[in-house]
Amino acid sequence: MRTSARLSWQFGLGSNLGGTLDVERTHHDVGFGFVASAGGAYRLFGDASLQPFVIVGFSLAGARSSTRQAMTGDVSYGSVPLTSFDARLSATLGDTFFGFLTPYVAARVFGGPVLWTYQRESISGGDAHHYQLGGGLAVAIAHVVDLYVEGVPLGEKRLAAGAGFSF
Repeated sequence: MRTSARLSWQFGLGSNLGGTLDVERTHHDVGFGFVASAGGAYRLFGDASLQPFVIVGFSLAGARSSTRQAMTGDVSYGSVPLTSFDARLSATLGDTFFGFLTPYVAARVFGGPVLWTYQRESISGGDAHHYQLGGGLAVAIAHVVDLYVEGVPLGEKRLAAGAGFSF
């Protein structure tokens, strides 16, 4: 949601579709979960015309799932919550070509705890890396739909793709 030519806000709701977690030779299934986020972005320089831009941003996110350990002998620990939080600062440098094609590079720093119970003991952890360096490509369709793909080879590695809608 844009509140001015330079400032925008993002709100998100999503889901974790599941996965696995292996700890100390034990296997845990991660179940369906929910993710919520909010953030803002400010264009330091550049305007809506076709010129380079720098955008700084921040976001806060939280996620909640449950885990279930594969049964070991006669011991079953049942389902336990897996909760994580993330605070993130970012800087993005890019340029728009032909009015719709925007390649960019991005740098991010972040952190936040992951809270979990392992064998009836509460534990917390965090990311192995607290930074990302990468780039991507965004494509605007009729000023209403944005598609993007992003690769991050340094720090917390990631490959992501998505779509956004402007109101």
